[in-house]
Amino acid sequence: MTRVYIETYLHELRVQRQVFRRELEAAEIPVWERPYPGKWSVGETYEHLYLLLRFMRRWQNLYLPAARLTGLKTNRPYETENQDIYAHTMRKKGKAMPSPPMFKPKGLLKMPTARELERVLDSETHRIDWQLRGWTDAEAAAVRHPDPVAGWPNVLQGLHTVILHERHHFALSLVYAQRARKGLGLYDQ
Repeated sequence: MTRVYIETYLHELRVQRQVFRRELEAAEIPVWERPYPGKWSVGETYEHLYLLLRFMRRWQNLYLPAARLTGLKTNRPYETENQDIYAHTMRKKGKAMPSPPMFKPKGLLKMPTARELERVLDSETHRIDWQLRGWTDAEAAAVRHPDPVAGWPNVLQGLHTVILHERHHFALSLVYAQRARKGLGLYDQ
């Protein structure tokens, strides 16, 4: 039973979050202060990421057991990564992809520190890991996520997309906060 990609992607998520938190703490970036009007604070960004993970977990809670009952075709080749739709949109349109309303921050999380917010994401990731216990990479790749924007990814590609999505938001949060600290406008060169 191989779970190389599942384990690798879940580990990469945790490490990526630790690196981001350390960068936030080193730069002393306030968690709940918006760097610009209309741009999310770091705390709001964490909440957005949490809402997405929670949706993914809830969807999988219903769909994974049903998919297993219908019989999974695991003898086919499968993709393990997804294209970076966030970087692609930034290059193509020059701005970030808009968030669907269901993933916009609603003020659910009010933890005062990045470390506590990171724990919330890690807890949700742990729950996804628990869902996938007993699943092989091939089985996870046989199940598709209902996400047309990301190209209907399989579960492995979905995990990879979460990595790309968090990386995208972490990078934007740092850039916005550093630019605002220097007194630069959002679009100043």
